[in-house]
This record gives sequence, structure tokens and C-alpha cells, in this order.
Amino acid sequence: MSAAPRERLLDLFGEVTPAWERLLQADADFADAYSRYLHTAVVRAEFTPRERELLLLAHDVSVTVLDEAGVHRRVARALAAGATEEEVLTVIELATFIAIHGLTLGLPLAAELPEGRPADQVGPYWDRFEALFPGVGKGMEERLPDFYQAYRDLGALMWRRKAIEPRLRELLLVVADMANEHLFTSGASLHMRQAQHEGATEAEVVAAVALTVAAGHRTVELGLSALAAVRDAHKQGQMTTTRKN
Repeated sequence: MSAAPRERLLDLFGEVTPAWERLLQADADFADAYSRYLHTAVVRAEFTPRERELLLLAHDVSVTVLDEAGVHRRVARALAAGATEEEVLTVIELATFIAIHGLTLGLPLAAELPEGRPADQVGPYWDRFEALFPGVGKGMEERLPDFYQAYRDLGALMWRRKAIEPRLRELLLVVADMANEHLFTSGASLHMRQAQHEGATEAEVVAAVALTVAAGHRTVELGLSALAAVRDAHKQGQMTTTRKN
């Protein structure tokens, strides 16, 4: 068997897990093709290893994903790639914003929204926000004034942080928005445009979206682990029956 699949898996995850070992033994051709598929989507020249791991952390720690094993893996690999604890913490804090999307989409369903937008939403970013989510800002301000003020205060705090540069910050939010479990395309569009405003290239935006392909490896982890557990339980049952007979 070629060493290539194992090398790709080490690049992607830092290890060859028991589930992948089982796949390599059970279907080497698929393991080779699928590891190449993942590797070409994730390990790209557009990002440094530090950036890549922070972007993947934003995906895995998002409220729509919450992949515990993935979060631990990405934190460890981000730090090993040169990220600081402050950078890791900032990614985690930024990812908490994803939980507001239920309100962003639900508010127009729950109440008739006013025209216009709050006086403090000024600038190109808020122009794009209003075009994508008309009346949502004003609706929050009028219907949930205490929450709206807390939301603006929290956003102002996070956007003042310097640990993560603005370009990468926006790309982090693109990846979280485009997670297969979320697919919040309107929000992703907003952050794609803002990322480019902050200096990201189109190639970097495309590469950030491609990172979401990595989530497919969980199918291998869960599926092969389940197959092995059921097979082992079946064998154990057969052994017990044989001993009884």
C-alpha cells in the first residue's frame, strides 16, 4: 500500500485514527482517493498552517457543529503551528456570534419589521447588512432594545481586538457560516465581501469555503467505529454461545 494516504492523514489530522486504520485495511482504494480529496480541499497554499488550523477551529467550535474531538485537535494543532492562546481564545469568542442567526432569520417571521436602520449602523458593512437583512437591525433596536445595546457593545468589543487581523476574522466567520450543518449563505456573503474589503483575495475566500469539505471525515470516524463495535460485539456473542455449547 502506498504511504501517500497516511502522509495526507498526518497532514490533515496529525494522526491516523483507528477508524482510518480500519478503512485503510477494508478499502485501500477508497481511503487513498478520499484522503486525496480531503487533502486537496484543506491543505492549500492560500493559508499558512496557523491560519488553516484557526479557520478549522472556527468551523468545529461553532454552535452549529460543536465537534468536541475536532475542537481539541484544532486547538492543539493551531498552537503547534504558532498560534497564541490569545488568538485561539479570540476565534472561540468570535464563533459565539453564530448563535445570533436564529434571531436574524426568526425576527422577520415573528414581527413586522420597521423600515430604516439604527442610527449607529453606519458604513459599507452596514449597507450590505441592511441589503441582506432589511429591517432586522431596526427591529432588534425597537423590539429588544436592551439586547440590541448588548449586541452592539459586544460587537464593538470584539472588533477592537487585535489578536486576529480583520481579513482573517472575516474568513473565520465565512467558514463558520458555510459549515454543512449551517449553510447560512446570506451571512457568508456578507463576510466574504467584508473579507475582500479587508484585503482577502478571491482565491482566499474560495479556499476558506473549501475547508468545510473536511467535515466529511466524521462519516469515516463514526461509521467505521460503529462497524468495528458491532462486529466485535457479534464476535463476542458467538464466542459466548460457543462456550455455552
